[in-house]
Amino acid sequence: MARNLAASHSGRMAAHDPHSLPATDAEGEAMQRDPDRRRYLTAYQSAALADRFEHLVQQVQSAEATASDPAARAVPQGGGQNTLGGVGTHVSPARANMPLTDVVAEAYFTLLTPKDEYEVARLYTDGSFAAKLAQQFEPGFGISYHMAPPILSRPGSRRKLALGPWMTPLLRLLARMRPLRGSLLDPFRFTGDRKLERKLLRLYEDDIALVLAHLDAGRLPAAIALARWPMDVRGYGFIKEEAAEAALERRQGLRQAVQALPIDRAA
Repeated sequence: MARNLAASHSGRMAAHDPHSLPATDAEGEAMQRDPDRRRYLTAYQSAALADRFEHLVQQVQSAEATASDPAARAVPQGGGQNTLGGVGTHVSPARANMPLTDVVAEAYFTLLTPKDEYEVARLYTDGSFAAKLAQQFEPGFGISYHMAPPILSRPGSRRKLALGPWMTPLLRLLARMRPLRGSLLDPFRFTGDRKLERKLLRLYEDDIALVLAHLDAGRLPAAIALARWPMDVRGYGFIKEEAAEAALERRQGLRQAVQALPIDRAA
């Protein structure tokens, strides 16, 4: 009985705050290695989203290799064993000493995969969540979802609703609606969190374009600092909004530092 109550509690916590439960092994790997990130991005949305991620990371890796060693170049098409997982996408194997590329890969991946309504639905209905509960708890346990739908909440507050097992089929349907994410048919497109996420992603891609236009050895530390700001934006609702506001205030100075001449050149 106690185990079943714990299962119900786990379901409530996960439904209300996905980050309250430990990440799965697959999700942990997706945060660390590019081939796993590609698989995660494809499951999250599509192969096109994975291609978008790979293209930017490849550009940064090539630019960082050149900035660190002007004689370095990306591996020619068809050469080398280390790829990001996409067809025809080859990169330098010297990734171990590329801090900028690593920071960009982590931050960009995070911005591309917010835990939105579609992703929460996918994670609960792809079978892995149910399998873990079945391994840990006795048959007959129940799950209730405590959710705070943004479309039913007032600005600055989230009204939590207790939803029973009947919600599971609806979550499966929502997970299959992932292709609508971000489109004009997306019913969540105009919620505060979703608008903020699109804004942050757009600004970050602008920042990386700035880095690519100015990167050299002297600007590398400033570029790394600029590339890190999305990692400070966490949480949901007003907590995320406040974190984003603080990060974007720092961002302006970080952009100026990337554009400024290194001290040795200015002298």
